[in-house]
Amino acid sequence: MVSLIGTLVISAGYFATMLERGREAGGLTQDVRFWAAFILILIPVYIGFKVVFHVVFVVVNTVATREEEPDITDEFDRLVELKATRNFYHTFMMGFVLSLVAVVLDQPPYVMFIVLIAAIVVASTVQDISQIYYYRRGV
Repeated sequence: MVSLIGTLVISAGYFATMLERGREAGGLTQDVRFWAAFILILIPVYIGFKVVFHVVFVVVNTVATREEEPDITDEFDRLVELKATRNFYHTFMMGFVLSLVAVVLDQPPYVMFIVLIAAIVVASTVQDISQIYYYRRGV
């Protein structure tokens, strides 16, 4: 759940910041370099903030419950992670194919980048929801 909330908070904050930068630079839609940089910066931002969110959650959880998070991951944990990752990749690949379809249909290049950005966010959200679902369902 923390990862899902982190994904949504990171996405909202990053998009607000980058879109404001784009508006200040004189327009969002036609600058392909802006959209490429948007994606290239998005990936390390997601990774960095996810690590920070996880560390903060572990520290707060440890202080609140006075129990440390176990370092052991069993087969169930690995299976849940694998299935959630599979769902991430399937979702992202659908978005990637849709971005290529946009190019084939003669859409402007920025449409491809917007579809790719949406695919990253949706796929990450699908991964987080999948993990919650599989843990609760008991794969």
